[in-house]
Amino acid sequence: MNQDHPTGEEEDKDIDSAARAKRRRESLSNLYESAIEAEKDTGRREKSPERAKRSLILRIVSIFFGTIITFLGLIMFITPGPGLLVLAAGLGILAIDVPFARNLLNTVKSKLPQDEAGRLSKQTIIVMIAMTTIGVALSAFSIYKTFG
Repeated sequence: MNQDHPTGEEEDKDIDSAARAKRRRESLSNLYESAIEAEKDTGRREKSPERAKRSLILRIVSIFFGTIITFLGLIMFITPGPGLLVLAAGLGILAIDVPFARNLLNTVKSKLPQDEAGRLSKQTIIVMIAMTTIGVALSAFSIYKTFG
């Protein structure tokens, strides 16, 4: 059997693969166009497709980083660091674009230590930053000693 020429079965697989890839590209293209249309319809004054694309990209980046920071806050519940503060920061970023995050943010805010005006005291913020710095430094030192 000559290995330079594909068999009929291999050709069928190549055709199926190419057809799936084409359908996937078309589906992503349709999703992208629908997202642009939805972005223009949100009332945020995206009058041109370019502005809508830019707004969509910024929204995706915002949701991505908000999610990462929220997960870091959750991790800090079991590791050293100000879990509630970081969780509130992540939910604050997400609350801009994700409606359920606003409700969660209000719940988390109620759990944070607050002064009479409903704000975090400077002492609380300083202690939380110090704890985070110490925790990160100890973690980095531990990783360095383990792998370095």
